[in-house]
Amino acid sequence: MRSLSILIIGALLASVFSTIARAEDRIALVVGIDKYSNLPASQQLRNAANDAAAMTKAFTSLGFDVVSGINLTRREFNRKLVEFDQKLKPGDTAAVYFAGHGVQILQNNYLLPGDIPQANSNEEELLIREAISLHSLLDMLEKKGTRINFIVLDACRDNPFEGGGSRAVGGARGLSRVTPPSGTFIMYSAGANQTALDRLSDDDPNPNSVYTRTLLPLLVRPGQNIVSLAKDVQVQVTNLARSVKHTQVPAYYDQITGNYSLRPSADAAEPEKAAPVLKQPERQPASDNALQLPPVQNSATTTKLSAAERRQQVGEEAYLDCVQRNSLRCYNKFLEKFSKHPRAPQVEKIRRAQIELPKYRECAEAGSVHEVIRTCQFYIDAFPTGEFHGLARSALYDAKLKLVPPPKTTAPATPPAPAAPSPVSGMQRMANVDFNGMDLFGSGVRNVSVGQCENICLRDSRCRAYTWVAAKSWCWPKSGVGGASYSSGMVSGVKPGTVVPGAQATPSGPQVQMIRMDGIDLSGRDLLPNGSRPTSLSQCVSLCVNDYRCKAFTWIADKNWCWPKYEIGRPRRNSRMVSGRKP
Repeated sequence: MRSLSILIIGALLASVFSTIARAEDRIALVVGIDKYSNLPASQQLRNAANDAAAMTKAFTSLGFDVVSGINLTRREFNRKLVEFDQKLKPGDTAAVYFAGHGVQILQNNYLLPGDIPQANSNEEELLIREAISLHSLLDMLEKKGTRINFIVLDACRDNPFEGGGSRAVGGARGLSRVTPPSGTFIMYSAGANQTALDRLSDDDPNPNSVYTRTLLPLLVRPGQNIVSLAKDVQVQVTNLARSVKHTQVPAYYDQITGNYSLRPSADAAEPEKAAPVLKQPERQPASDNALQLPPVQNSATTTKLSAAERRQQVGEEAYLDCVQRNSLRCYNKFLEKFSKHPRAPQVEKIRRAQIELPKYRECAEAGSVHEVIRTCQFYIDAFPTGEFHGLARSALYDAKLKLVPPPKTTAPATPPAPAAPSPVSGMQRMANVDFNGMDLFGSGVRNVSVGQCENICLRDSRCRAYTWVAAKSWCWPKSGVGGASYSSGMVSGVKPGTVVPGAQATPSGPQVQMIRMDGIDLSGRDLLPNGSRPTSLSQCVSLCVNDYRCKAFTWIADKNWCWPKYEIGRPRRNSRMVSGRKP
């Protein structure tokens, strides 16, 4: 646990307090699709392939090993994803650029390959099966353990059935907002319910889309942090679109802690090879006693700024100066002068982390078990809502477990089934069940067995239940049970007398009830190609309950035919059928 804490704090230091790039590999996936073989002429694009070619050169100049593809079919797209995944290693920087059609269906975002079939408004299921899931791509990056993920989507964000020089095809709405994993920055070419222009007009001679032509020179600008990059692109694209009486305001979502630049200033060793960029006001060195407030120049528009707009831009420059100097005094000055600036909460978070960091490091780097207990307990007491509170508690419990052996018991001849009561404590265990909410500790307790997790709960009078994640040996003690749901690979336990909402007692222990729906058919996404032929509805329910892949089922009563499903499809009325779903 101690070595894990040191690794984690090292990563936090690198991402929050430093703008200096480390020696990691940089891998990029670049895909552009403007020819869609099954879509009408009105929905073909003109510049997506050019955009991908230009972005490939840009990423190459930034030191990325680029996996690129133009006008890919679904199979070709998946092969590129596999190639991209195989090149990535934990700690790498990953970049993904996609130009083409995109669609949102059921709150999930999909990128459309060149052979996507034409689909009617009631055929969303077909698009889901034939498209590339953005959520799956983000999950792949998270599992790979990449340090930074930089995603650019130059795809439409509105009605997919409206074409004409816009990037639009697919579901009834545009791309939905996602919650990216930590270390991920996503840039969209337009805001919600807006069209990302493929070109300004039919006679527009520029080979790139409105968004990508703006992004290209700014992307390679030395010293440009990605938040500032996104804001500059946003302003310039908005004004370009406005020039043809169109509304397009690019959006971005930031889950990167601290300041990050694709090309730090130190990389600009050969300025003659750098792409031409807009001239920016030079930032002069300043002492920590005062914030540097340079004159504001808006390169994207000549409109005179209001006092509030000017103050916000000045605050942004002051924020960047403080991050570059990484000075506690500078952060304090910023909060004095710009307490209402949008950056103030982020500055406060960094400032608090700088104050807490030395005390937490004593906890993370302590040698003996007793020293870990002393220093971690001091940090927990001194900073009850601190940035590293969960990590400190994990280290503290890990140390205490080394001093307090588990209760002595006579081991059973055979290991008990996961759903049976614990032989150690009498706590009721449930396999493949996750207790929701009411966590006692912000980051749980890592690297413990299910028995150790149970012992932690037993020794803490506040703890009434726990959930243990088997794949990560991760324990989540809980003050109660807010709800229960099926989740494969988890074991939950509850002290006697604790109420578990949505569960009922059975001879084999508590089981989470399935939600039954009479007269309903859940279409599609079947787990078994030909279903199953049990003799009763209860057997169909058991078949789904006992398979972690099964999320729901539909039972055809007059045929005794059971259809387990790995995803919940569109409900339809049918009096002959009974369906059920896991909570």
